[in-house]
Amino acid sequence: MEKPFGQLVKELGTLVFILVLAYIVLDKTTNIFVSTRPGQISSGGKVVDINIPDYNSTGGLDNPKVLDILEKEKTYIPSVDVFTKNYKKEAKRIALSGKFITADFVIEGKTNNKKDNVLSVNLGNISGIYGISRLKSKGVVISDDKAIFNNEKPLNIDIDLMAQTRLSATLKELNNGITSGYKDLYLWQHIEPPPESGTVMEFLFVPFAQDGVIGETTITKLEFQYRCEEEGKCNVALCDSTESNTQCLQKKIGAEAAQNYGMYFKKVK
Repeated sequence: MEKPFGQLVKELGTLVFILVLAYIVLDKTTNIFVSTRPGQISSGGKVVDINIPDYNSTGGLDNPKVLDILEKEKTYIPSVDVFTKNYKKEAKRIALSGKFITADFVIEGKTNNKKDNVLSVNLGNISGIYGISRLKSKGVVISDDKAIFNNEKPLNIDIDLMAQTRLSATLKELNNGITSGYKDLYLWQHIEPPPESGTVMEFLFVPFAQDGVIGETTITKLEFQYRCEEEGKCNVALCDSTESNTQCLQKKIGAEAAQNYGMYFKKVK
């Protein structure tokens, strides 16, 4: 037998009253109805002071050791013929041995033009323009805001040799099929022989303007900053222009490093 409509309404009202009463009791005695969104602390929660590490820092590492490449010259302005007859004369070399955990080149400079300027990076057999992709036309695609500099926005680039660095493809590489117009490299892996047993790293950084003019940017700071895996267990020294690689290692690092360097190339041949 069906219940009269009035009775159904009365029973439904009683049920709603019971549910509301239950909600009030639970809300006052528990936190199950408190919505806590990300970044919001529940009113019933306990606030605890925690020293959260800053993951953007260097992870507690000591300050790096610094080799000032321009200690004698103070500044460097590349010559017009730097990529031809003056390349070997203007390139620098560093003798290395041991295990490193960081290795960076820090390059700063001032420009006396309002044009877009870029930095040519040359490390051993690797060459390219820092932070851009090169198109077959004269156009480029910028992947790092620091890759472009001028008189209002000074040259200020840190190249982490152990991290991935984007360099533009050379014209030869474009013609040989690097259609992306760039290469992403861990430059430390391209040092031959590997630094651990003793090596010499040749490098040259050349800023130039968008119209190809060289000499309108002066490099005012050029440092090699590094950290050893163990304190005192790695060595760095700037080679003199008159020394061969082996002579530099022999004089600045030691006989064993010089011997290892020579043996490496004998094995490669």
